Amino acid sequence: MKQKDLKNFIKVINLLITISIVLWVPIAFSTLFFFDAPGSENNLFTQALAGSIWFYPVMAITGIVKSRDAYKADDLSNSFKFSLIPVGWLIVIGLIIYALVFFCGGRFTCD
Repeated sequence: MKQKDLKNFIKVINLLITISIVLWVPIAFSTLFFFDAPGSENNLFTQALAGSIWFYPVMAITGIVKSRDAYKADDLSNSFKFSLIPVGWLIVIGLIIYALVFFCGGRFTCD
């Protein structure tokens, strides 16, 4: 990838992650209802999903700030890697959702 293309790609990734933080607010609010079902407060997958969703902005902001710092230092390789931190966290959230579906049938309680 050309250096100019990589710079534009990094900017687009960081912009999308910034937008995802705004979209995070209603999703984070919905995690409060994960624990409405009796027994869901004891489900490890439900706790992990709620925690990972609540922790997402920390990972996103860390990735954006570190990516920006590396970008300003003209270290595009590290800037690209740092910009992918939130993407990796979204993959973790996806894996937890998959485990919840696989082991608990998509419910927040496992019988």
